Amino acid sequence: MQARHTTLFVLPLLLALAAPVGCLMQTDDQADAFRQALSDKEQIQIKVPGATTPKSGDGLGTSQQALLGERAELYLVTRDISTSVNHAAYHWLSIVDDIAHQPPTSIENGVATWGSHTPALSLITYLFVMTDGGNGSYHYVLQGKVKNQPNHTYLPIIEGVSTPGTNDTGTGNMQLHFSNAKALDPTLDASGEIGFTYEDKGTHWQLDVGFMAFVDHEGDGPIDALYHYLEYADESGDFSFLTHSDIQEDSSADETWFMHSRWLSGGSGRSDVVIAGGDLGEVEVYASECWDELFARTYWTIDPQYLEPTEGAEESCVFPAAFPQPQ
Repeated sequence: MQARHTTLFVLPLLLALAAPVGCLMQTDDQADAFRQALSDKEQIQIKVPGATTPKSGDGLGTSQQALLGERAELYLVTRDISTSVNHAAYHWLSIVDDIAHQPPTSIENGVATWGSHTPALSLITYLFVMTDGGNGSYHYVLQGKVKNQPNHTYLPIIEGVSTPGTNDTGTGNMQLHFSNAKALDPTLDASGEIGFTYEDKGTHWQLDVGFMAFVDHEGDGPIDALYHYLEYADESGDFSFLTHSDIQEDSSADETWFMHSRWLSGGSGRSDVVIAGGDLGEVEVYASECWDELFARTYWTIDPQYLEPTEGAEESCVFPAAFPQPQ
């Protein structure tokens, strides 16, 4: 999900949903109450050390084995997956945020509306609506329909709920409906769904992401995956994901794999992986890797042991025990 594709999508939206001067019916103060309730795109990020620069990772199936002292491979997988998830959240929350910072067409009875409008040369009419739930929560939805079709044909493209707290805390969720966008505009490549749920308690930050039959703009997928992220006040963290994918990348059967990564505030950490099913048959593969503050490998092991020899000593790991444990 690259910025180039998002930019092509959002620019006509901003032009379409900005209210004409004659339609401005409310003060900026009223609109600001809705804007401030939106989820903060800077917060909904998986802050794995080093995951700030976009990078396309090779993944377990194609990455070359690291040696002791070289960059830890499971760290790279964790970082690259995190970067991809971050892009999904950031770019699409940017669309919602940019639209909300345009003057609304109207604010009536706790409902702020941008549009409906149709961009020039577009077949799609868009409508963005935010609703004050009256209990501290705000619902927002970006909808689209084929122009000249009745209003009941609107389909949600982006929707969510945001409940701001105090001191930048809060909770919320967001769904990205790529299949609906593709149904309105068949020239779009991505399909499926991505859902985000987040919670900021001040002492820790939690983000859960689900990919459901997701196919990206390059045609890769469909992907079903679950991601769970915890960040603590000292910037230590815990990240895990569960997915079905072809580890060998040879169009054979998909394996189920679970990966759990943990790191301290300085960056040193550990990843533990279990892979089962698919071409592995009855075999379950467990792997563990530890790295230091420079992300260099200090320990590696894989079970069954005949696959590769163990490197380093587990005593070097900042987290001494694997989770999950080999059966």
